Amino acid sequence: MVHLAGTLRITKLENAANNAREAKLNQKERLDKLVLEWSNINDRSADAEAAEETMLEELQPHSNLKHLQICNFRGTRLPVWMKDGLLQNLVTVSLKHCTNCRVLLLGRLPHLQHLCIKGMQELEDWPEEEFFPSPTSLKISICPKLRKLPSFFPNLQSLKIKNCDSLKALAVTPFLMFLILVNNPALEDWNEASITFLNSDGQPIGQLHSYLNLLELKIICCPKLSALPDIFAPQKLEISGCELLTALPAQGHSQRLQHLMLDACEDGKLVEAIHETSSLYSLVISNISNITSLPTVLPHLPDLHALYIHDCKHLVSLFKEEAAPPPPLEHLTSLKLLSIQSCPELVRLPAEGIGVKLECLMIGCCPNLEYLGPVDALKRLSSLKDLYIEDCPKLKCLPEEGVPPSLVHLVIQGSPLLMEQCRKEGGGDSDWTKIKDIPDLEIDSINDHTLALPHESSQPTPSSSAPPWYRHFGCFTVMTNFKGEEGGRGRPINFSITW
Repeated sequence: MVHLAGTLRITKLENAANNAREAKLNQKERLDKLVLEWSNINDRSADAEAAEETMLEELQPHSNLKHLQICNFRGTRLPVWMKDGLLQNLVTVSLKHCTNCRVLLLGRLPHLQHLCIKGMQELEDWPEEEFFPSPTSLKISICPKLRKLPSFFPNLQSLKIKNCDSLKALAVTPFLMFLILVNNPALEDWNEASITFLNSDGQPIGQLHSYLNLLELKIICCPKLSALPDIFAPQKLEISGCELLTALPAQGHSQRLQHLMLDACEDGKLVEAIHETSSLYSLVISNISNITSLPTVLPHLPDLHALYIHDCKHLVSLFKEEAAPPPPLEHLTSLKLLSIQSCPELVRLPAEGIGVKLECLMIGCCPNLEYLGPVDALKRLSSLKDLYIEDCPKLKCLPEEGVPPSLVHLVIQGSPLLMEQCRKEGGGDSDWTKIKDIPDLEIDSINDHTLALPHESSQPTPSSSAPPWYRHFGCFTVMTNFKGEEGGRGRPINFSITW
């Protein structure tokens, strides 16, 4: 067994109390990854804790090990061989559900790149160390007693913190690129700082701000955060359930923003704070109360390709009646996808029409919608390929001039008046003549040689001929990708939003 190589996973370690030393893991120099796992049982006695601490000391691996994972360990302290830096080659460390450990000491780990800490319920202290490891990726979740982080992570590029109830401040991270913060009720301090770099003579050679390199920021349910970082210019920004946030990055820092999602913002101030920018590619406005119309900045987003509006319960119209020309959505000449879902007060779409280059239009769960626009509202959409109308019970008919010849996929479901109007046998005033030449028709449960049965799921499925950038958009899921980097669009960035 001394020549064991690759990955070794040892489970149910509580059954090996007297045999751990016999494993002789410190002699297995070809091991690349080691997983040590106890069963998730509730024995929290002092004897059990002491036994597991002794066992873990005896399971010391060889110093060549690169990946270490410890699960469900119930001791109060990590083994000496971790704290004393005996595993200099570790690249990945994962500590999961080590529920009794109160202090995190990792020692000298010069090659550490990925650190994951999860479910350490009693962890309170993560002290500074002389040779503190600086991973490029750090994930911390379900550590409700953790009060603070080490002050400085010089190499960190990706950080995710979730369900850390007592954490109040972040660390200084000058090279951070990706940041996710979820359900951290005490978090209030970004801990922004400017770092000055010195040469060997102690002379300053450059300066870097904490969040200047940040590309993607997602914040969900962090109620004490009252502002975003002062200096940062993200490409992707998602905010949900942060009621104290009322401002977005300043206009000068919004010029590389490509994806913006605003969700569960109670008073709509964040929506009104959207700045004019030529870079914004997709915009999601979701679950926002007290807005009766969309922000007037929309016509000034010339590169907007996808607009998604979901669960805005007080939305009466897409734009204010007194909005000055040019017509707001007509002015969005790059708009290819418009999705409007769960807006119960919405009665009509704009009389001026919507973006002429639109390729996919989705309307669902709008129980008071009666009007899709003027007689040529759909006909003028010469690029429209996919049209979905679902759960709009008051919608009676399609616009008088019908649909454009470009339309290849029409879905009508849960809208009985419109469905009846579109039946083949509907008579002289029916909308059947407007839609009969569409290649792919799905009209609720009507089933004959022309009208297909709906999919098992009521969620729209854009046609396979649709461009890949919006093929995965659906009623409750948005998935796309875009390219972006400072000064141009060259590096792919993927994102998804799911409700």
